[in-house]
Amino acid sequence: MNKLSLVKPNPIETTFSKQQSEYRVKKFKNYNSFDDKNSKKYPDKSYQVKISDLPCDITQREILDLLEDWGDIVKLKVFNYIENSIVYIDFKYEEQANYFVNALNKTNFEFMIISVSRVK
Repeated sequence: MNKLSLVKPNPIETTFSKQQSEYRVKKFKNYNSFDDKNSKKYPDKSYQVKISDLPCDITQREILDLLEDWGDIVKLKVFNYIENSIVYIDFKYEEQANYFVNALNKTNFEFMIISVSRVK
């Protein structure tokens, strides 16, 4: 088990109920891909976060499994390079994106220290 999966959001600070979260996870897992061809499914406004310095072999499915408790995610892109991976995540709500960045920036993930930041 990696350390990122052990960190959970504080339930007091989240803005969505457990029922909404379960619905969101179920709906999100039904998407076949998360690229531009599905852009009509996404809201007009989203709040993008960048995670860098992830292991180079991480997959989109692993990222989805790790992110299911962190908020309403509308889009996900994973870029695998030789030395590391970069992930771009679009959150539906700004509060969720900010909380994610504050909670996970400069934390350990497997053998690396990840950087999490907002993309303007």
